[in-house]
Amino acid sequence: MARTLFIDCYPEKQKYKGKVESYLVLLRKFSDDVVVAGCHNLAQSDTLGRARVSPFDAVVISGSLMMLEKEDPPARLVEFVRRLRCPVLGICFGHQLLGRAFGAEVRSSAQFLEQLEKVRILVPGNIFHGLGSEIEVLESHREYLEPDSVKSRGWQILAVSDSCPVEAMRHKELPFYGVQFHPERSNQIGEKIVANFYNRVVRAQGN
Repeated sequence: MARTLFIDCYPEKQKYKGKVESYLVLLRKFSDDVVVAGCHNLAQSDTLGRARVSPFDAVVISGSLMMLEKEDPPARLVEFVRRLRCPVLGICFGHQLLGRAFGAEVRSSAQFLEQLEKVRILVPGNIFHGLGSEIEVLESHREYLEPDSVKSRGWQILAVSDSCPVEAMRHKELPFYGVQFHPERSNQIGEKIVANFYNRVVRAQGN
């Protein structure tokens, strides 16, 4: 099994511990060792670079309260993301951060979306292997990636929904994947997506 660096982008407050734990419970089903790093501490570190990431087989980036249309992410966090070469899964904010790190644009919806959503899979296989053409997953976000900017910056859009034009994407050259929804709160479907990430992306990269 893999060793994973989990980047926690939530505020360091007790009320967000449950959100973080939901990620960790799921990741530990597929990863021998999950090391947690707060994104602000990571961004302030003087040891950023390949050496810090080399012991890990995968990196998973969490959701956040940061609003990327209104504020820039920490510059050193963006630098860290750009240097990664191992498989990466960005979730919600993490998905947006991946796009933003490569120059894609983030937009804001008129209202916060918190609901189950039907997502249409455009490109089956890889993280969507065995899931058919449509899935129902939990959304919890206001912002989203602008699709034309995503495609022009080296990403392929894998899934869409009525509420979001980029529900999932993968980088065309790097083993990077992003999902706008929350697999850690999407029951068996979310678990299957994370299982596919480890079984079909992380393991393939290690071979």
